[in-house]
Amino acid sequence: MNALSNASRRLLDRWQVPPDVVLMTTALVVGLTTGIGAVIFRYLIRGVEWIGYDLLPTLTAGWGRAYVVFVPAIGGLLVGLLVYNFAREAKGHGV
Repeated sequence: MNALSNASRRLLDRWQVPPDVVLMTTALVVGLTTGIGAVIFRYLIRGVEWIGYDLLPTLTAGWGRAYVVFVPAIGGLLVGLLVYNFAREAKGHGV
């Protein structure tokens, strides 16, 4: 990271870019990245809603009362795998 920082600093010094331009460019990049991230997040929310409200009820229509037992169990297994593999420090009843 230091090499990248030093290289960018040398480039800015060589081109004599005013600090205002650097600030505006940084703000533009941060704003665009945040906006794109927000749009992607909204699409992810729609995808999860589609799975939960459209796909799952269609796939489990013939399960009857077993649906009430198996769907939360499958969800618990998925959360357990995620916590075990990606967030081992997450402990307690809030997970």
